[in-house]
Amino acid sequence: MARTMSNLLAKVSRGFLGGLTLSAVTVVISYGLAVQGFAHVYYLAQIVPIFLVGYLLLAWLIYLRRDDFLSFVGSQRAPAVQTLGNVEPGETQGISEDKLAGREVSDRVRIKDGLVQRRGDDESSEDFWHNMIYVFLWSAIQLTVVSIILYQRFGIGAGF
Repeated sequence: MARTMSNLLAKVSRGFLGGLTLSAVTVVISYGLAVQGFAHVYYLAQIVPIFLVGYLLLAWLIYLRRDDFLSFVGSQRAPAVQTLGNVEPGETQGISEDKLAGREVSDRVRIKDGLVQRRGDDESSEDFWHNMIYVFLWSAIQLTVVSIILYQRFGIGAGF
């Protein structure tokens, strides 16, 4: 239980720090566009929410892609057991059936000639995209707070 909680806390904190970095870069880019591109700070209050909506949209699309919602109806994923590598029949000799079915060789697939290395899911890629969802969501929350502060405290966007 404690390990799960610490993993969750680590993911949330990584997402928060990534979102903070992304928000800082966004505010700097937005300020530069408002001052240099449009020649008025008023536009900062319009550019920041555009980025905010973009980040929410990106997080949602990444989530939908991971959830297989965007896959075509007729297409199916490849079978779960995919093989990669050379068949090495000598590896199965001397190993009992109990061990073949257990954890010792769970990363291998048994075929008629022996064992073949199983191609696992690319967990680092999945973790990266899952973390990007957190980063985009945290950045959207932080940009919302920045927009509110800019409007309420400094009046940016309240009048031209």
